[in-house]
Amino acid sequence: MTVPLSRPTSAIVVAVAGGLLSDPDFILEKLEDDGSLSLWVGFDEDEDPLLAACNAGPIPNGKVRTTTPRQLAEVGFSIVFTRAEGAIDPDRHVDATPSTVDLGAVNLFIQCFDEPIANPRRAK
Repeated sequence: MTVPLSRPTSAIVVAVAGGLLSDPDFILEKLEDDGSLSLWVGFDEDEDPLLAACNAGPIPNGKVRTTTPRQLAEVGFSIVFTRAEGAIDPDRHVDATPSTVDLGAVNLFIQCFDEPIANPRRAK
């Protein structure tokens, strides 16, 4: 369910993806089926934005990749806050939607993310 922005996307300092959101085939199929990709976000007021984002879902993966809304916007993705019912912190969920759904958009999405790092949630 889409909800009104409770804060500006400029307050997001990190967007986190886990698991298969680095696999081009999976991403393209997900975009063709759903039209968007799910990410978890950390905000500038969080003590540890990355940990807050990883705890929100929670993201169970051992490794995560990070980006910013600005990087996604620069390659044509829009960010919309959505409520993830059943999540630990459902208001930290966003959908990233490309202007076009094709392999080019998928590759741009992947290139926005840093190299995988250890999920800080798994270290706790």
